Amino acid sequence: MAQLHFTRQLARFLAAPSMTVDAADLRSALEAAFAQQPQLRGYVLD
Repeated sequence: MAQLHFTRQLARFLAAPSMTVDAADLRSALEAAFAQQPQLRGYVLD
């Protein structure tokens, strides 16, 4: 299990609560987070 915590600065643009996802590496964790909240992708990867 991985816990993802996003910065407060990101919360100015969209809701980005901390989340726990079932992932073995960072890429899998981010893909799981993007599946739950697709808008995150543009902010995290830009």
